[in-house]
Amino acid sequence: MDPTAQPPGGGDQYPPIEPPTFLPPTPRRAFTVGEVLSETFSIFFSSPVPLLVTSVVLVPLAGISLAATSFLEGNKEMAWLVILLGLFNGLILGPISTGAVTYAVFQRMRGRNTEAGESLRVGLSQLGAVLGVAILQGLAAMVGFLLCIIPGIMFAVMYSAAVPVAIEEKPGIGQSMSRSADLTDGHRWDIFFVLAALGLLGFAVGAAAGIVGLLNKAVEVVATLIVQVLATGLNATAYTVMYYRLRSVKESLDVDQIASVFD
Repeated sequence: MDPTAQPPGGGDQYPPIEPPTFLPPTPRRAFTVGEVLSETFSIFFSSPVPLLVTSVVLVPLAGISLAATSFLEGNKEMAWLVILLGLFNGLILGPISTGAVTYAVFQRMRGRNTEAGESLRVGLSQLGAVLGVAILQGLAAMVGFLLCIIPGIMFAVMYSAAVPVAIEEKPGIGQSMSRSADLTDGHRWDIFFVLAALGLLGFAVGAAAGIVGLLNKAVEVVATLIVQVLATGLNATAYTVMYYRLRSVKESLDVDQIASVFD
């Protein structure tokens, strides 16, 4: 039918028929080792907030823990305490830092500036879920490493997005773990190489700090703490970047859509 034809009995013309419009799909951000590492370093070193937030979380407790560990070194009767302090640093403070850094990283990816206090407030608002996820992550990794090294690595990779999920989506502890397993499926080798690259970098910087720490115990504690802050901050940034890129690839979402829950 001619859209310009007169309706029966005269009167106004039929309105013209407009062709349907289609919105272009949301561009996807690729998930490759090089791009994830590049964005991680760019975000972490272009803004002082992720480093400052990590320092605020880590320095008070980790400093005490490292000082006590150094003081108790060689004391066989207190070896269990040294082990517990090490587990506390690695399994609890790391995920808490990731939770606190997540908000700052998302805002940075959106081109927005944020303050350290606001990042801490938003990130730690889910402290219970973050701690629960951290405990489950630690238990899964320990069981995996006790069975064999490979299962422990697999669990670490599988649940690498659990803390950002807990902060951003707030599904609860168990669902955060399941959601992380779903998101990382199909990209676990890439995640492994990202974490391996960061681990090797941390090892190299830690070795250099260890050499400097030969001067005396106080220097050793300070150098170790600096390395731990840098490594934890970089890892926390990487976990958030990977979470965003996984959702971008799998769900065709951009960073504003993902981070809109913070608005």
